[in-house]
Amino acid sequence: MSKYQSQQMTQRGLLNIMNNNQLNVFLESDFVLFGAIALLILVLLLKGIKVAPEGRAKIVERLGRRNKTIFPGINIIIPFVDKVKIINETVTTKVRGMSVSLVDNGAMILAEQRMDPDSKLLLAKDNSQINVDPVVYFRITEPAKLVYDVQDFEESFETLIETTLRQEVGKYDGDTIITSRDTLGDALKQGLLEAARNSGIEIRRVEIEDISFDAEVTRSLSDARQEELKRRAELVAKKAEAEQLTLAAEAESKALLLKAEAEAEAVRLTAQADFDAKKIASRSHLFATVQRTRRDCTRLCSHRQIPEGKSRSHCRSGGFESAGKDRRKPWSISKCIDCPQ
Repeated sequence: MSKYQSQQMTQRGLLNIMNNNQLNVFLESDFVLFGAIALLILVLLLKGIKVAPEGRAKIVERLGRRNKTIFPGINIIIPFVDKVKIINETVTTKVRGMSVSLVDNGAMILAEQRMDPDSKLLLAKDNSQINVDPVVYFRITEPAKLVYDVQDFEESFETLIETTLRQEVGKYDGDTIITSRDTLGDALKQGLLEAARNSGIEIRRVEIEDISFDAEVTRSLSDARQEELKRRAELVAKKAEAEQLTLAAEAESKALLLKAEAEAEAVRLTAQADFDAKKIASRSHLFATVQRTRRDCTRLCSHRQIPEGKSRSHCRSGGFESAGKDRRKPWSISKCIDCPQ
């Protein structure tokens, strides 16, 4: 082999080695590119898919401004443009004199809440002082408004309840407000609805736990109530006594009437019994007379004697003839004559 041929073979080998190296570098660069793309897609998915826990809501900001609210479930946002806000603002309500937070781990609580402010001393229409203790049940519907548009929600909401309640209590006087608890609660709810809607909450219901006066007025009302109860008790007792007297008089009247009716019935029955006895005695006497006449007639007929002007057949029929439609007149035995042979 010549020197020229050996050089060509050497050059070809070098070319093959270079081509193999370039191919490996190309394959490695493609693998890195694909890996980078896959990693980017994974990061986008992790950044773009957000899950809110049950009963919670989160606020999404886009470039530092409020954008939307995400609720329980899977939500999609734009990565690196949208950001889920971690709520650090103090949003509280008052329950039994204590502040209760409406934020849980940077998310707003969607469950029904209540505002239980202290009892308020208000003036009624007749300038009487009345203590009213309201309780408002509400639910957060728009967390963004509550976070961005309301400063110190607890104080502002309590002030709103007090001013609305003051207006409604001023429409009643001291005598009617005690019996208008339900009406007052409905009126307070209607007054809070519009203002609460601007704060991102929904008023569910309003309850009036207690309505009372100050100690002196309460004592006076208690005394008046006791006097009223005593008067009603006396009135009820008098009515009961009058009803008893009325019932006794009615019972006595009915007893006398029944006694008179019984006596009259006894007299009627006695008269009827006497009449029936006389009637039976008369019929018995008549029957005995008829039987005696029939025997006599039969005896006379046996001696061939018949009544005057009558045939033997008539004598055999019983010795009497028809004296009218409903009566029978027996024949006298003295008128009988000897029957012909």
